[in-house]
Amino acid sequence: MPYIKKDERKCYKAEIKSIVKKLVDREDENEVYGHLNFIIFTIMKKYVAKKGERYFRYNNLVGMLECCKQELYRRLVANYENQAITKNGDIDDDD
Repeated sequence: MPYIKKDERKCYKAEIKSIVKKLVDREDENEVYGHLNFIIFTIMKKYVAKKGERYFRYNNLVGMLECCKQELYRRLVANYENQAITKNGDIDDDD
């Protein structure tokens, strides 16, 4: 994942914190994923609308989403799964 410098992150922190709070405060967690999809898609759509439609722009956005997916798995899901293996034991080939 292309990490941005800490001083460049500051301009987004307040908005991200506000969005996360709104998502966490939703009563129905099943709705959160639709809202998250809406937020991410809307940001990308508005970005393209301001910058102009170009194939390379769409291609880069799709690639960025794929990298985000992989980063989520690599940094969070895999760690969670490893903890579950430690807690519950690994799959036994003899089962």
